[in-house]
Amino acid sequence: MPWLMVLRNLRARWVRTVLTAAGIVVGVAAIVAVNATNNSTINSINRFFDEAAGQSDLVVQTAAAGERFDESVLATVRRYPGVVAAAPGIVGITIPADEADGWEEQYGAGGNIVPGTNFWLMGRDLAADEGIHTYSLVDGRLLNSNETAYNMVLIEDYAEDKGIEVGEDFAILTPTSGVVELRVVGLIAKEEIGISNEGVLGITAVPVVQELFGAASDIDQIELIVEDEISSSTAELDAFREALATRLGPEFEVKRPASRGELVTDSLASYQQGLNFFSVVSLFVGSFLIYNAFAMTVVERTREIGMLRAVGTTQRQIIKIVLTEALLLGIAGSVLGVGFGLLLARGLVITMGNFAGQTVNEVTATPQSMLLSILVGVIVTLVAATIPALQAARISPLQALRVQGNVDERRWLMLGLKFGPLTVAAAILILYYVPFRQSVAFYIGSGMIFVLLLGATLCIPVLANGLERVIRPFTNLIFGNEGRLGSSNINRARGRTALTVAALMVGISMVVGINGLTSSFEQDIEQWLNSALGGDLFVRSPLPMQPDLEARLLALPEVTAVTASRIVASRLLTSDGDDEFALFVGIDPETYETVRDLRIQEGPTLPEIMTRLQQGDALYVGADVANKFGLAVGEVVTLETRRGRRDFEIIAIVMDFGAGETPSVTGSMGDMRRYFGVNDVSSFAVTLADGAELEPVADVIENQLGRGQNLSVEGKASFEAKIREITSEAFSLFDVLGLIGLVVAALGVINTMLMNVLERTRELGGLRSLGMSRRQVRRMILAEATTMGFIGAVFGVSFGAVLSDVFIIGLRSIGGFVIESQVPVVPMIYSFFLAYLVAMLAAWYPAVRASQVNIISAIKNE
Repeated sequence: MPWLMVLRNLRARWVRTVLTAAGIVVGVAAIVAVNATNNSTINSINRFFDEAAGQSDLVVQTAAAGERFDESVLATVRRYPGVVAAAPGIVGITIPADEADGWEEQYGAGGNIVPGTNFWLMGRDLAADEGIHTYSLVDGRLLNSNETAYNMVLIEDYAEDKGIEVGEDFAILTPTSGVVELRVVGLIAKEEIGISNEGVLGITAVPVVQELFGAASDIDQIELIVEDEISSSTAELDAFREALATRLGPEFEVKRPASRGELVTDSLASYQQGLNFFSVVSLFVGSFLIYNAFAMTVVERTREIGMLRAVGTTQRQIIKIVLTEALLLGIAGSVLGVGFGLLLARGLVITMGNFAGQTVNEVTATPQSMLLSILVGVIVTLVAATIPALQAARISPLQALRVQGNVDERRWLMLGLKFGPLTVAAAILILYYVPFRQSVAFYIGSGMIFVLLLGATLCIPVLANGLERVIRPFTNLIFGNEGRLGSSNINRARGRTALTVAALMVGISMVVGINGLTSSFEQDIEQWLNSALGGDLFVRSPLPMQPDLEARLLALPEVTAVTASRIVASRLLTSDGDDEFALFVGIDPETYETVRDLRIQEGPTLPEIMTRLQQGDALYVGADVANKFGLAVGEVVTLETRRGRRDFEIIAIVMDFGAGETPSVTGSMGDMRRYFGVNDVSSFAVTLADGAELEPVADVIENQLGRGQNLSVEGKASFEAKIREITSEAFSLFDVLGLIGLVVAALGVINTMLMNVLERTRELGGLRSLGMSRRQVRRMILAEATTMGFIGAVFGVSFGAVLSDVFIIGLRSIGGFVIESQVPVVPMIYSFFLAYLVAMLAAWYPAVRASQVNIISAIKNE
């Protein structure tokens, strides 16, 4: 019997049922989409590295990431007890000769080079690879053992894209011999090791890569298989790994292949935490909608519930009836939310893959995560319906004499006066002035944001009347006398108004907060581009450039200054025990000031910094790196170099976005030559004389100075546009989730306005009988929505500005970023009008429905 009553009630109020369920669907869909996106990205990264590693158990590399080492180490590894097989590998990064014109590196949203931008020539020993890697031959033949001719195997998909067949030559650029042709003797499937670099690679013998890329007898890594007794036990494998590392010495590291994937996933941690937060916000907003719907249902059914109590229904049974409705809605909405979430995730994984520099081909959602999302949706629904259920249980049999129940609106006002301002103040004080450990900062900070929004919700009934008086002249101007009626109606149901405005407030505050964060980030990047980037154009090449090119560039009459830079991989070690992959950026202190500048946050002047760098064993770090590792001027950090570990003094802290999520430090090219053994150049920044045109100069550099060197010239404006595009893409996922919050807010407005229409059906009929036209009824309802939109806009924009600042504090604390907070004026202005637009559009259907009320039926309505 209770189930029949529940189903009857849900069917009788089907519009409200659908809207409430839609709020649950959207909230759960946001959680599912974000979880699926995060899981899909991490699984794709791990699967990629696992597949590319083949059957190898461990990998030997230099401690200084990216450095090569003498292949004589291979013999030591092979002789080590427990090693079954060991295979050397080396990669030469280049481009096909036919892509040299117009070549430029492509970067993803996370600052990573897009896979497939360059061509990888992989040197492998196929005899040693047996048992480690499997090559699925599609056409032709594999390389023979000890083959040293200029032959190679291509990936089938890439060969098809390039129109190359077995027996044809494939030309690439090399640093030692210029353009070199290799004969394609076979094609293999894009699987296992062939998935590296999106399959844009060729495999040849190790000596060929060593010869073409000037690596002499060096290799990049050694992959090895150990005995089954060792590999089958994680503890024994770790012990073996540590023992082998000790045997090889401190200049080497022995890693599990999966550890390379962990580096990528670690860099995504703060980004994924942000997505999780915004997805929970959507369900938080949905809970307001659920509460409103059930509270109104209880008021409407006062007579019915009173009669049930009069015939013997207990309070517990009444609670059970209401919560059963919530349970059914929660289950149905959550299940549908899972489906919509998986559809939404299909779009989000593309953006997340771009950010991670990894192609994500499929959406991965575990049954456990989907069941957890359904459980969360159901629990939120039940919790939101609990207070209305308890209110229903307190209805006495005598109230069956009433047509409809009354709501104690003073309760909302008293709650707001007692707890609203106090809750807001406490949350702000904790967010701004209480320090937390980094491990818990995200969770406590997120909790305090929800407390802040809850406090703001409690403040709405307190301030709504005053704000209604402020907006009343505007509604009168737009809607006339109907505006006066509609505007004053919001005070008739303070609780309902508070929760509807709160939903709108949260959606608008998220939009303002996200856009405020984006604006601050973009403004700091803009300032960095104008200072640290410097120059009018940049000269690059797919191959390392020689330092003497600087003098040739300066010889051009249109060029006034040139400075060189080079980036190498390393590891950063601090006195606190941090040990992370990092980049060492080498600059020329003698010429840097002539082209570029620095935004110095702490430390001496720019000339003094350059003088100290020239003296050696010194570097400066970005504020994000200093904040992340707790570094200060005067401290000493250690870098892993080709010459072993070297100490460097931090001489300044600057604003720097050059490496994205990857920590970077900047020193002199002299130190780079001394410790890393690198003497070539990655990039030249060039300043042109006044009046010089970029295109003619670029043509001279590429086609005259760059003849045979494949130089690529890019203007500063073009490069800045790329950076802005990357930044915009990085925040696009947050914009989507902010939009989801607005959708839930709009559902809340529709639900509330429909409740008001249903509640005032008899009143509307009376107004119509007194001569109010359908158009006037619509205008009255829209005026009420306008007032709600105004109050939601005031609260949303105000708290959105606070959230923007809080988000920036969170980035500083969790992600290590140092961003100057900017008041998001422009987002605040358009979000203010966005609140109006959402409220008006959401109220249109209820307004039309109100205008169509039949006068006779409405007057008879109870």
